[in-house]
Amino acid sequence: MKNTIKLALVAVAVLGLAGCASNGYKSNQAMKPSSSKMTSSKTTSTISLKTQGSLLVANVTTNWDPKTNDSLAIVWTAPANNYCDNSQFPITKGHQSNDLSWAYRTVVRNNQTCNGTWTAKVVNTNTGKVLASAQLNVAVQPAPVAPVAAPAAATAPAKVAS
Repeated sequence: MKNTIKLALVAVAVLGLAGCASNGYKSNQAMKPSSSKMTSSKTTSTISLKTQGSLLVANVTTNWDPKTNDSLAIVWTAPANNYCDNSQFPITKGHQSNDLSWAYRTVVRNNQTCNGTWTAKVVNTNTGKVLASAQLNVAVQPAPVAPVAAPAAATAPAKVAS
């Protein structure tokens, strides 16, 4: 019984050392990164803009390049000389070809309308390359605010006959 246990321990030690010796990696050898060869992306995209009330809506169609791992975003640029903010919205891959996506943003900020020329671009965030761009002149009228009714005059409670 004792010999069997000793043989098992020796076998485990030999197998463990054999595994360390056979990986082909030497500790003084730096690991080489995988190929960093950049391939040009063939991902294409189109974008169109429209208004819906106080919203600016972008419709995007994308044909993704299966050989690259592209990351796309819609980049909104507010009208110049305006107090409205630029923003960005990521595009998530759904289908390989004719991938439809949309995004919207409001053109009202602090109860003021951000009228003027808006630009929306589809940008490959990995490379900074603009794949598509569209502009729309927005002239939205702010929604009328309903007047607040004054509180009714206080009246004395009616007396109940006893």
